[in-house]
Amino acid sequence: MNSSVFGSDSQPGLTLLATGRQDCSDLHSWGPGVRPVYIIHYILRGQGFIEYHKKTFPVHTGESFLIYPYNTIRYYPDPGNPWEYTWVEFTGKEAASLLDQTAFSPAAPVCPAICPARLRQLFADLQPLDLYHQNRNEANGILRTLLGLYADYAPAPGLPDSPASSLLANAVFLIRSNFHHEYFHTEQLCQMLGVSRSTLYRAFQSELNISPGEFLSNFRIHQAVSYTHLRAHETDSYLVCRLLLEKKKINRLTLIHILLYMRNQEYSRDREMKMTQDACRWDRKQNNRDQ
Repeated sequence: MNSSVFGSDSQPGLTLLATGRQDCSDLHSWGPGVRPVYIIHYILRGQGFIEYHKKTFPVHTGESFLIYPYNTIRYYPDPGNPWEYTWVEFTGKEAASLLDQTAFSPAAPVCPAICPARLRQLFADLQPLDLYHQNRNEANGILRTLLGLYADYAPAPGLPDSPASSLLANAVFLIRSNFHHEYFHTEQLCQMLGVSRSTLYRAFQSELNISPGEFLSNFRIHQAVSYTHLRAHETDSYLVCRLLLEKKKINRLTLIHILLYMRNQEYSRDREMKMTQDACRWDRKQNNRDQ
């Protein structure tokens, strides 16, 4: 029996539960009431209103609004221009963190209009899918793309959105994905990002006060030492190298970085020990003088 079915990990990271489309020309409304899941409504045409936390928010064509689980809400069309909307209903352990990256919030549940053609297409792509059998994984993948679109084009207030921050985030992602390749270096990183070395250097310096090359070297060292489950200051340098070579998890260039790192660690430890010994000798001399 698969224990994960009944264990603590039984709730998937993100699951699309239902999707649909509603023409409210008949002035169809909902609530007040609560839902146990997240629901995003995207307004295809017309306009309407939502009542949430004792406030009324107008919602227009191209905008979206989010219903949070177990929060009382009411929504209804504008009688003079009733809306038509499409919606997705979802849940999962990752749902809250993914939505935190978007402009949606309990204080501001309406997202401004973004990428109408792409949003319409994603919502439309979900309509014919079998969410519980044949197309389950495909549907969950489209949902992630949908939430990613909101995060990219309507990010949460306060998240870094400067060109340097955006470039840095993409660079770190590529480093995490490619650091183990021997051919991967800062020039390759610049080619993948489509920027010059000076532009990449300025982005790292402004945000992290470190060069891209130093970041890559430090990341490789950290990953290598973490992989062996051995701390550098407790481990013989050659043992680490041998383990990494046997498992073929790192390239020769990174091994050189590790050896240099180990040597620096050993030098620092020896220096610290000498300073401690000198301090102890000085203490003993002081005690003898006091006696």
